[in-house]
Amino acid sequence: PIAIIRQSLEPLKRIVPAEEARGRRALTVLESSIERLDQLVSTARRMDEAVAELLYPPIRPVDLSQLLQRMVLAYANLGESRGVRLTASIDSGIVVRASEEPFETVVENVFDNAVSVSPRGSEIAVKLRREADMAMLTIRDQGLGVATHDMEKIFERRYTKRPEFINVSNGETLEAMPHTGIGLWIVRRNVEAVGGRVWAESAPGGGLIMNVRLPLDGRSEKLKSP
Repeated sequence: PIAIIRQSLEPLKRIVPAEEARGRRALTVLESSIERLDQLVSTARRMDEAVAELLYPPIRPVDLSQLLQRMVLAYANLGESRGVRLTASIDSGIVVRASEEPFETVVENVFDNAVSVSPRGSEIAVKLRREADMAMLTIRDQGLGVATHDMEKIFERRYTKRPEFINVSNGETLEAMPHTGIGLWIVRRNVEAVGGRVWAESAPGGGLIMNVRLPLDGRSEKLKSP
């Protein structure tokens, strides 16, 4: 419903003339409110998932290549709506020892983070490679990045340094909904639960690289055969 509301605003913004100040202001308030509602729903969903995943579902082989391809396709539409391009370089047949639902949450949270900090016209690059007996996933954005002394803190629960204001499509600055700072905490907990590791580093030229290493499943090499 939130996506439908957001899309429905686009023709309204074209119809209401620029000199109609009251109408333009109403559209701006609606656009800002939709962003706040989107964040609120996302936060509530993540908290529900965090509680549910405390049950630690059984670890099984997960085709990470297919999961990532599916999720990159889904997030490409979100990125496009915000003027952000997603690119992917994903090796096929990479199967890891994990639990699919918690790892989907990992990817969602990292993608959500990357899209939310990426300026219009920038790129998010997703890469998946096999390194010895591990799978190496990197997600690089071209946002403002994170200070070196905060690289570990961003994985702490409720830690956030998100801006207090957002820019909407007409260039006006409005107060943003506070960021709860639980997404990357969930990411680290879920990755470490299956014997993996996650860390962040500054990207050359600006932005942030999120690195996720996961143990390969023993059958991953067999799945490569026709």
